[in-house]
Amino acid sequence: MIEYAPSGLDEAPPKLYVPVTEAHLVSKYVGTGKVRPPLNTLGGTRWAKAKEHAERAVRDVAGDLLAIQAARDSQPGHGFAPDAPWQREFEAAFIYEETPDQMRAIVETKADMERSKPWIV
Repeated sequence: MIEYAPSGLDEAPPKLYVPVTEAHLVSKYVGTGKVRPPLNTLGGTRWAKAKEHAERAVRDVAGDLLAIQAARDSQPGHGFAPDAPWQREFEAAFIYEETPDQMRAIVETKADMERSKPWIV
C-alpha cells in the first residue's frame, strides 16, 4: 500500500494498493538527514513537475558528458608501450591463476592502454 497526501485537510489520504507480484518495484525512500519527503497528492501536478525537472536534469548531464567526450576526442592521447619482458616475468610469478574473465579484462585493459585514444564502449 502506498499512501498519498490528501487533497484536502478534511479528507482521508488516498491509498494505492500494489499487487504482490509488483511489490519488488516499490522501495522505501531513503533520503539524506532526518527530513521527511513531501507527499504528493494522487493525480496532482507536483509529481509531473518533479518528473519534468528530473528529465531536464538528465538531458543536461547527457549533454555535458557528450561535450566532455568531444573535447577528449579532439585532444592527443598517450599510448603506452607493449609489455616489456620484465613485466611478463612479473606477471608469470603471480601464484594464482586468473579466471577467464579476469584474463579477458587484463588483455582488454592493456590493449586500451596501448591506444593513443581512449576506447569508448
